[in-house]
Amino acid sequence: MALDISPKLYGNKEVIELFRLWLKKAKEGKICHATITVCELPNLMACDFAGSAEMEFAVPYALDMLKLKLGERKRMGTGPPKKQTTADYACYNLGACPASYDFVPWLIESEMTRIREGAPSPLKVAFARGQDGKTGLETNYRRQMFTSVMRPLLKMVNAVEDQEAMGGRNNEWYVLKNITEACRNGEEVPKLRPSKDALTTVKQFLGETKPITITLRESDVLDHRNSNLEEWLKFSDYLESKGESVVFVRDTAKAGEPIKNKLTFPMASLNLDIRLALYEQSKFNLFVSNGPWYMALFGSRPWLLFAPSEEDDPYQCNRPSFWRESQGIEKGEQLPWSTKDQRIIWDRDSYENILGAWNDAQSAINHPDRETSTSIT
Repeated sequence: MALDISPKLYGNKEVIELFRLWLKKAKEGKICHATITVCELPNLMACDFAGSAEMEFAVPYALDMLKLKLGERKRMGTGPPKKQTTADYACYNLGACPASYDFVPWLIESEMTRIREGAPSPLKVAFARGQDGKTGLETNYRRQMFTSVMRPLLKMVNAVEDQEAMGGRNNEWYVLKNITEACRNGEEVPKLRPSKDALTTVKQFLGETKPITITLRESDVLDHRNSNLEEWLKFSDYLESKGESVVFVRDTAKAGEPIKNKLTFPMASLNLDIRLALYEQSKFNLFVSNGPWYMALFGSRPWLLFAPSEEDDPYQCNRPSFWRESQGIEKGEQLPWSTKDQRIIWDRDSYENILGAWNDAQSAINHPDRETSTSIT
């Protein structure tokens, strides 16, 4: 049986490549001592060594060199010197910040800061790449996220890319906490808006149909977070039996792959503007915990997010403590700008849970003055 060495966590692929490199060197017969350190989520660390005891005298020197290399990497990742600017100039340092959908809350918060301080429109954003101007886009994943997600997001809040913003405002939050607090203090949370061209494209595809979208997570990384496809297929059968139109939005890597006899929308998997336009034309949008949910969270249409949250989850962002400390809400609560048809379901995406939450959401829409059940509070 072939050994499964597919990467299951971000960084795992690079670790495998590093071990392969040094295993190849060791097999050349010249390396007689090795020391390693390894780290595992959430906070596990280990070290080990093997080889000739006669070479152990050199290990402390090698570790000192490693510390210097790590320090230099950290220094090179820092952004440009900060300069005094008004709040319409914001700088995002790719050398030290996520290249992912985490850019969404950063961008929304930057726009809220601009509005709060009365700075002129539009928000100007510069993307810094560390001290050397090259750091931050070393992997295919980061390059893809930067090109396909981060840059397209700017126009969705009427922001522009501008090198004059280099060294400008740079909040260090890529989560919802500050947005949640500002909303509770009475500030309006901006909406993401698709382009007219994207709206036209979606309408050409769907006509006047307002579908129910099911956005899938289908990744090899942290795959315990993936959508329960069989349960979603079962629920889509139920919706279709009630006369609803259902569209599946597959993970980007599987955009062109069909799902049995179900309707998919590959353009929405590949193009962020089309994705947002699809969500905005839809009757309802359904998610598991994943980056694309942000597009609905800061959109205008109804949505449900299935987000089981337990403190022993290997993924930190699934834990109740993360929601409390980084998102600003407790498990069981809702974000303050969400409406009664925009709800987090604090449970897994089983058919029973999906159907129950769906029925509760329809009741909330049809009877806005009636209390909803505990499953969506």
